Amino acid sequence: MEIQRSDADAGAKRAWHNSSLLDAHILKPGNDTEDIPDSYVIFITENNVIGKNQATYHIQRYVETGKLMHDFSCTNPDDMNYEALAKKARYFKQDEKGVAAMCKIMEV
Repeated sequence: MEIQRSDADAGAKRAWHNSSLLDAHILKPGNDTEDIPDSYVIFITENNVIGKNQATYHIQRYVETGKLMHDFSCTNPDDMNYEALAKKARYFKQDEKGVAAMCKIMEV
């Protein structure tokens, strides 16, 4: 549980950070990651930092593979779901410097 008065650094990523710290502390070297128990982070702030005017928010961490696998199989970056990946793909597929860099890498 964390209580914070400041709005600075009080968003969803702070809750994810706290949750990851719990996971890292619980899992000992050599243990299977499947052994990590479910945990819950309660994060109380003075103001509504998420801005949706709700009293509570449920922030989920989950694995979403479908969209990412789709992006890995795309030949056109404009068809990708994730802009960060599309931007890099555009660089290596369409930008003159990026294409040259990729060609050099592939020669090795």
